[in-house]
Amino acid sequence: MNFEIEYSNKKIDFEHANRIAASMIQRILPGGRIFGHDYVVRSPLRPDNNPGSFRVNLKYSYYKDFATGEAGDLVDLYSKMNNLSQLESAKQILGDTTPEINKIISTVNVDGELVVPVSEEFMQFTFEHYQHGIPNEIYKYRDIAGNILFVVCRYDKSNGGKTIIPWTLRRMETKKVQWKAKGYPDPRPLYNLETLGNNANLPVVIVEGEKCANVLQKIFSEYVVTTWQGGANAADKSDFSPLFGRTVFIWGDNDDPGRVAVDKIASILLNKSQVKIVKIPLDKPQGWDAWDAIHTDGMNKQDILNLINPQIPENKKPYRCLGHDHGTYYVFPKGANQVIGISGGSLGKKTLMMLAPLAYWETEYPSNSGVQWDVASDAFIRECERKGSFDSTRVRGRGCWIDSDRIVLHLGDKLQMNGVAFELDEINTRYIYETRPSIPFPDNDPASFQESENVFKIFNKLNWENPAMARLLSGWVFLAPICGVLEWRPHGWLTGPAGSGKSWVLSKIISPLLGENTVYALGGSSAPGIVQKLQSDSIPILIEEAEQDNLRQKFFIDDLLTVARQSSSESGASIFKGTQIGRSINYSLRSMFLFNSISVGVKHHADESRVTVFSLREDNRPDKVKLFHELSVLVNTLMTDEYCSKVRSRAIKLVPVIRQNAKVFSRVVAEVLSNQRAGDQLGTLLAGCYNLLYDGVATQDDAILFIRQIDLNDSATSREQKDEETCLNVIMQYQIRTTTSDNRPVDITIGELIFIVSSGSNGETIRLEDAENILRRSGILIDSTENRLIIAKGSYVIKRILQNTPWDTNYHRMLKRLPTAKVTQSIKFTTTHRDTGVSVLLSYLFGEENYNEGESNGRIADIN
Repeated sequence: MNFEIEYSNKKIDFEHANRIAASMIQRILPGGRIFGHDYVVRSPLRPDNNPGSFRVNLKYSYYKDFATGEAGDLVDLYSKMNNLSQLESAKQILGDTTPEINKIISTVNVDGELVVPVSEEFMQFTFEHYQHGIPNEIYKYRDIAGNILFVVCRYDKSNGGKTIIPWTLRRMETKKVQWKAKGYPDPRPLYNLETLGNNANLPVVIVEGEKCANVLQKIFSEYVVTTWQGGANAADKSDFSPLFGRTVFIWGDNDDPGRVAVDKIASILLNKSQVKIVKIPLDKPQGWDAWDAIHTDGMNKQDILNLINPQIPENKKPYRCLGHDHGTYYVFPKGANQVIGISGGSLGKKTLMMLAPLAYWETEYPSNSGVQWDVASDAFIRECERKGSFDSTRVRGRGCWIDSDRIVLHLGDKLQMNGVAFELDEINTRYIYETRPSIPFPDNDPASFQESENVFKIFNKLNWENPAMARLLSGWVFLAPICGVLEWRPHGWLTGPAGSGKSWVLSKIISPLLGENTVYALGGSSAPGIVQKLQSDSIPILIEEAEQDNLRQKFFIDDLLTVARQSSSESGASIFKGTQIGRSINYSLRSMFLFNSISVGVKHHADESRVTVFSLREDNRPDKVKLFHELSVLVNTLMTDEYCSKVRSRAIKLVPVIRQNAKVFSRVVAEVLSNQRAGDQLGTLLAGCYNLLYDGVATQDDAILFIRQIDLNDSATSREQKDEETCLNVIMQYQIRTTTSDNRPVDITIGELIFIVSSGSNGETIRLEDAENILRRSGILIDSTENRLIIAKGSYVIKRILQNTPWDTNYHRMLKRLPTAKVTQSIKFTTTHRDTGVSVLLSYLFGEENYNEGESNGRIADIN
């Protein structure tokens, strides 16, 4: 059936045609998105792979292609799309002819053809219904550009009921255009669509019914209020796409149909918008809605805001989102008080119940069946995403910490600041304090310097190889409980012969002073086990019986020293461990280690500069029994739980002072010993001892006087020995079993053999020729013309000498770092062994001060 409009001498209304085209643009040009007044879509006039440069302004009915600069009104666009004149295009849009356009913009049925947009001249209609009379309210539904599409009328009944009827403008078979009590075709536009477009940055409240939308919008500027047409049963018949990507609050009527409608809308917006359902108070009557809230209950704007989006303070929420990392979402449930990583694929009811009680989810994400778990999961993921990438270095366990210039003591289940206890989530901080096994609060009455001086007196009564060790070890014990706040964390090794009292000192003095917040392990413990035990704690570690009786124990001690080395400074370095789910976890270590054994297992230069050896002597004093009895009485009298707690409390109180003194003493020691690393190590220990004895900040003169009272030469060498020097020394000191000229067995070091050959004369026990042959078979020879020692790159004997050291496979690279070192060409060491090597001057080897380091570059000639 073909319907036509008679214009009876009227001119074509191009302006009206443009408005019609703007109203129906999504059907004429499908696939675009509305942003404010703009409709963004791929250009129909050229190849266009990505939308963005071609836009249609719906308010003023024109288009512009920003890629080409082409622009015009929508009649012009239609004519170019369909290869028509502008006159023919306008006629088709207005319905003068009906090829394909009527299929696009018209709905033809017995009730007539829909006419949109509606001109103002048709709005004079009264919308009187033959049965319900004159409407009490008329609600106008508009498009994004503000053009009227249809109206909805509300007819109130005398018995308190109501009838809602939609009216649409229709073109009838008689050519007459008139209003019909007929609904708008699906999908129906949302109410206040123009306001939604003009306020794209505002959150949206969806209510049930236009009456509620109007009364709520009058009091709000913070939200755009909308509704859908058709009541609860038609909640899924409207076009909700203008709400995609926005924050949406859904407020349904307090009845079963309202709750069903809310669930339908929430499922449409799921994963497309940030959705939250308004929780209706339990005391509200059946059918209660936004209009009742304002006009019946007298709720003001703030009451409504609190109802729609109640703000739960961050510290009152049952969990704290921390961020995300490659599909894992990190959260801090305040019931468990420990960081949990959750895979996005495992989110659901059971997982969310670990984070918060059921009552919370029922309040925040209610549904007709209980909880909208999908909506809750989506909201949780979005919140984690807003937090950004998860930073595990913010996680803190037990120990003493600096937090925004505050001193925070983490005691496992509580925090303490200035002697006051706080819950783990009670203070305002960027850090995450995890729950750990609890330890007692330190005494709120810190020890005075007169009281804490007794600690130094006890250590001073021990039988040390060097009296300075009393100050250094007492400083270590005083600092260890607050190791997390130090910029440099020194480690120690308590050693001495059997019977010297090492274990007694550890168990009777050191362990009580450190308290319960300590990892106490035996030497067989593995480094991964210690790291797992520590996790995010910043507490001292005691390694008892750290002997190296076999290869396995040596490896364990080496690994533990590596962990200690990584824990020394605030460099930001972390230890990373793999997990079964293919993700790594990392720990930023801030502990102070104390090893205890007969033999000291420190072999590497990097460890020697970080571990101070405290050496006890075997007590051979004639009155040793009496002295030990006096010491035992003093220890048993002083080392009570109360006293040790007061000493730890003193260290916590003096943290700011100790941090300053560590800098002062480190600077002075570095100048005295000409060694900055020794300054960091010994200076920090001495700062601890100083504040054990005194309260204040030390001046440079104070530090110099304090240091002059002791001899530090046994505690740190004035020149740091480097790894390449240690490697060479191991080779030089290796003993080889051979025979003398009269066939007697003898042990002689490689260094002694080198001296015999380089001197050119027989030794006391071995001839020159034999010494030279032994060295050559070991991959070592002397170049007398250059006065150089040459060591083969691939000597099996050298590799065997250096077995189980850091240099067994790369010793030649290490030796190349020595002063005066040169790389040789291929040299014949024996009849069957030819190899390149590394050479050094004999004058350097024998410690002569005038060796020429300038000769350290180049290669030496072939030696046959």
